[in-house]
Amino acid sequence: MRLLLNAPAFKRAPLQVHLFEETAQNAWNLNKFQISVDTPVLEDLRTSEEELIGGGQSLPIKQKAEDEHLKKSIALVEEKPDKLIAVCPCPECRFREPLVELAKRCFTEKDQLIPIKITCPDCNNSVPWSKLVANAKSLRDYFSDE
Repeated sequence: MRLLLNAPAFKRAPLQVHLFEETAQNAWNLNKFQISVDTPVLEDLRTSEEELIGGGQSLPIKQKAEDEHLKKSIALVEEKPDKLIAVCPCPECRFREPLVELAKRCFTEKDQLIPIKITCPDCNNSVPWSKLVANAKSLRDYFSDE
């Protein structure tokens, strides 16, 4: 797992490691081959078999922060867009722009296919590209379900 997380393709992705079982946590902490990773590790140990398999329920995918981002986006966009719209997640910022147009302006490396982060043109905060894309898709889905 540590080798994969250090591979260039995986290093670019906003990944997290979730440890649900004590055996996995012990193996991760042992770090037998002394390979360091920058990926965040979340220890969410389960105490029973039912908790470990989820008790028939899936793990929550959207976090509260992402829900706030979507709520803000809905308020700013107001009607079904014909394109995917990027909306800055910063609470005070009102920046929004079609995702494709933003990508064209933000690509800085000629061989870069997908940016890792962009700087918001309005508030100058750094925003993960994956967060903008996920929110743009959620926004499209929201207006499609209406």
